[in-house]
Amino acid sequence: MNGFIMPTKMTMMMILLLLLLMMMVIITIIIIINTTKILNTETDSKCRVCQKFDETIDHIISACSILAKEQHIKRHDRVCAQLHFNICKETGVQLDKKHWYEHVPESVETGQGGNVTILWN
Repeated sequence: MNGFIMPTKMTMMMILLLLLLMMMVIITIIIIINTTKILNTETDSKCRVCQKFDETIDHIISACSILAKEQHIKRHDRVCAQLHFNICKETGVQLDKKHWYEHVPESVETGQGGNVTILWN
């Protein structure tokens, strides 16, 4: 084989993992360098909604006080509506919609035979 060693699947996976780790380190360094400058412009890094904290993914998803008043509650209710829809299907409750995203939960749902009662809010 002329001294050439064929890489195994394991060594290829290790090489890919190392490349992935290097890319993650580079991205982290870029983020750290640009914490006060967004895309190398003089744009303020504060949240565009509340103007109090840095606009990070964590802040937008869970910590922004203005978004929390409305958007977080809407997101929470949509997740609960999907759970409600799945529970209704599993317990035999008759549903008028075919998909969870069309489902509007009733305050009280009763399963077939009356053996299950599902409450909403």
